[in-house]
Amino acid sequence: MSRRPSKLNALLQRALPADLAARAAQLRHLQAALAPLLPPPLGEHCRAAALHDGELVLSADSPAWASRLRYLAPMLQAQLSRKAGLRLQRIAVTVAPPAPRVGRRPPLRNLSPQSTEHLAEVAEATEDPRLREALMRLVRHAREG
Repeated sequence: MSRRPSKLNALLQRALPADLAARAAQLRHLQAALAPLLPPPLGEHCRAAALHDGELVLSADSPAWASRLRYLAPMLQAQLSRKAGLRLQRIAVTVAPPAPRVGRRPPLRNLSPQSTEHLAEVAEATEDPRLREALMRLVRHAREG
């Protein structure tokens, strides 16, 4: 007996915290406030990653960029507190590799016939038309290859 997949929107609403959109907006606001404070090469290699209880976490592409950020942290803390209206107690710096570039495709892998059929069922149950079409492209590719 085949069980129909749940609607993707319903799964995401159950799985994600209610304030996720608000937290993402807050990080975008912080990133916009941070960008003009950084020297040109450094700004391209760091981003606001999290804000928890007065601690802002900045993420850098590499240890070298993280070191430069740590050096600027006291100045950034004072200016961001004023500019973003926050009471920042501390800035922590972490190292995280950059996100994959858009347009660069990972190698294609073959799906089993059963996985292809499951993916087709998920596509049919998906309300978002763009996501549904993307899933159906994967299904077509799997069936042709």
